[in-house]
Amino acid sequence: IYGDVFRPPQKCILLCTLVGKGVQIAMTFLIILVFATLDFFSPDKPNALLT
Repeated sequence: IYGDVFRPPQKCILLCTLVGKGVQIAMTFLIILVFATLDFFSPDKPNALLT
């Protein structure tokens, strides 16, 4: 097990791509959640994000 801990992954490019996409999706979800919490998506103010 000691030698396998610091071994680089076989498909490093695929791992980096999937991790990058996961971070992008998580940040998009977080930003949408913050906007919804701050009431930017209210039907009373349809253009709140534009002003």
